[in-house]
Amino acid sequence: MADHFHTGTSAGASSKKAAMYQAVDSWQGFTAAEYGTDWARYRKASSKSAKCSVGPSGWSCEVLGRPCK
Repeated sequence: MADHFHTGTSAGASSKKAAMYQAVDSWQGFTAAEYGTDWARYRKASSKSAKCSVGPSGWSCEVLGRPCK
């Protein structure tokens, strides 16, 4: 998994904090479905990055990371 990244996204959140929470939740949900819950902890992921922006419909974020146990 050294070069295998997963992405989580959110859109339309009322705050940056909420958008980030939703994006991380998305990342963890997808990773858990693919590899199991042992791999689905964003805080343990390596090479993490996050981008957030605000628009007319609210905040959106995208997180990226490589799953780690």
